Amino acid sequence: MTTSLISLLSWSHLLSMLAISSAFHPPCHRLPHLTTNQLRQRQLQSSQSKLHQYSPAAAATIDISENAPRDIDSLSAWATNYGIQISDCFELTYSNEEVGDVHAITNRDLPADNPIVLVPAELIMTGGKSRQEIGTEATRAEQTLMLSDHNSFYLFLKVLKEYELGEQSTWYYYLNSLPRYYSNGASMTDFCFGCLPPYAATQAQEEKNRLKRFELALNEVTTFLSDETKRNSDLVKWAFNVVHTRYQE
Repeated sequence: MTTSLISLLSWSHLLSMLAISSAFHPPCHRLPHLTTNQLRQRQLQSSQSKLHQYSPAAAATIDISENAPRDIDSLSAWATNYGIQISDCFELTYSNEEVGDVHAITNRDLPADNPIVLVPAELIMTGGKSRQEIGTEATRAEQTLMLSDHNSFYLFLKVLKEYELGEQSTWYYYLNSLPRYYSNGASMTDFCFGCLPPYAATQAQEEKNRLKRFELALNEVTTFLSDETKRNSDLVKWAFNVVHTRYQE
């Protein structure tokens, strides 16, 4: 697939850290096949469940402060309700609860060529789908950026839009499970850059500069994002990091 995407639950990222545990347990069972109608039925049931109920008076937004806990328990329930199929061998576990690090493991042997996670296509955020959804409302912002590939920018806008929706968003529990703390170039201070070797500092600074370009381009988005969101530098940086630590071409 050539379309850029954020894979829900960042499976490609998680599976790169996959650890096989004991060789003395029975192998995992293969995932059952769900038809399109079955997937839609699960999603309809989820929208009516307590995980997706919404009250405007009690709308919750995601706490993006660096010390905010990642809600992994609700993520698992959300994934099941929305038709994401997960092997019974697969687990998410905390590797460092103090900083909220989470990694994937298998609790039994995994047979060769056995799928671990199947994500319905409609739950995968892609740059193409985000561009279609937003339409011409970000044309001026895109022209301001003048990038060779604007898909990451549209995913960035999509994340901010879903953040504003709070619990109304289909992806609320996914976004609430993501890291808040990042130590990439966009998150570094001038002091951090000074501690790096020259080449590493240059690469990290390029990412920081890209974040600044995204921030400036936001000023040209006047219809579907609030001024409060656009002025929130911590939120903008978090959304940028969510995309650029998961974005693939």
